[in-house]
Amino acid sequence: MDFESIEADRMAEQKTRMLGIMFADVAGSTRLYEAVGDIDAESQISAVLARMSQKCIDRGGSIVKNIGDEILVAFSCADSALQAACDIQLETRARNEGEAKALLVRIGLHFGPVIVKSNDVFGDTVNVAARMAGIAQATQIICTQEMILAMEDSNSIESRQLDSLYVKGKEKMIDIVEVLWAPDDSELTCLFSAKKVLESKAAWFLDLRYQNGLIKVSKELPSIVMGRGKQCELLIHSPQASRAHAKLISRRGKVMLSDQSTNGTFVKSLRGEEVFVHLEEFPLSESGSISLGLPVSQNKEHLIHFNYS
Repeated sequence: MDFESIEADRMAEQKTRMLGIMFADVAGSTRLYEAVGDIDAESQISAVLARMSQKCIDRGGSIVKNIGDEILVAFSCADSALQAACDIQLETRARNEGEAKALLVRIGLHFGPVIVKSNDVFGDTVNVAARMAGIAQATQIICTQEMILAMEDSNSIESRQLDSLYVKGKEKMIDIVEVLWAPDDSELTCLFSAKKVLESKAAWFLDLRYQNGLIKVSKELPSIVMGRGKQCELLIHSPQASRAHAKLISRRGKVMLSDQSTNGTFVKSLRGEEVFVHLEEFPLSESGSISLGLPVSQNKEHLIHFNYS
């Protein structure tokens, strides 16, 4: 077969379709492995993934693949994708009633053009859906405004607009929406759009100083990863730091530190209060120091100093 024929076959296999993409992730899986061991943890997580997959299939979704403790699912219809997301959260909550150590789920979705190739999906829409899942907290369903606009019956889902964020590779900010899946969510107090609140604020920055370097977290750069891996935006040369030790994520004009490390993160304010953060989030306020893997007093060479400006 000549090169032209090979290229024609390759292009024929690669198709672009308008799809809803869902990432559904089991929250707290790292803690579970530490608490009960690999075998029991894997069994419990697999059971949750199987139930999530079935809920998606019941709504017409196609399971693309399992990725560790999450599933990637494609839907031809935005309505079906959002209904499946609600089904997952409702069943998860029902199963967790009375459970002391419940496994929770977070879900992110986006709708747009997707490259379908070799039983997999690629493209910007997939990347944005993954970003939505990264923003979501346990029990949350977070999607883009495009997902809501793509619905045939927007009245079938209740939602509220949250922040607008810059996503890597996108020139404009993306409107972020939380789907209110629980029956009691409808009783929540109506909120002003966080986007309008942010736009009304003066420009702000969180300055991070490490050794001789400076990096700013802001509305233009809303999240960074700190660690000793070369892919990190803030590279820390400490043996106690994990490769991707912690994230800094801006929300509503403040920055949250999200630890995802082995040794944890220490945050010390200028008032002298020191907090240990491990596999959880902590809001950074005012000014202080961050130490990856060691108490601040034991890690002076690798301290990260932060200050809002």
